[in-house]
Amino acid sequence: MIDPATKTAWACPLNGKLCVEGTREDFPKNEVGGLVKCRWWQHVQGKDPQSEKFIDQWDCAVAWMPTIGLEGSQQSRQCGASVDKVANQVVEVKSAISAMSGAIKVAAAGISQAIEAGALTVMLPSPATEPEHNGHETRELKEGETPHEN
Repeated sequence: MIDPATKTAWACPLNGKLCVEGTREDFPKNEVGGLVKCRWWQHVQGKDPQSEKFIDQWDCAVAWMPTIGLEGSQQSRQCGASVDKVANQVVEVKSAISAMSGAIKVAAAGISQAIEAGALTVMLPSPATEPEHNGHETRELKEGETPHEN
């Protein structure tokens, strides 16, 4: 990257002509008589991916490509590391679920054997002994009243 404080004129990376802060002599004039700026002349702010120094600079977008490519590579590596962490956590959770599932199967088999051997009695409520409305008090709603109103 060329420091604009020490050198303000560059050759255009696309055609090799002299470029001074995004304008060239062969560019058309704008409404006020100045030269039109190149569409590739871009302002970049952020941290340099190599030095971690803050960047606040105008330069040619083609000249920014190596810096932007480095930043993209660093972000991809960080994303890959995060995906690996999540994958490891998923494997741990899957293993724990598998262990619990196995324990439930063993417990169910033991309960079933105990019931068959007569060592365990399961008492289910009969419909005649079940309390009406499951023990909750009920009342009829007045017209226009919702169930949550008192």
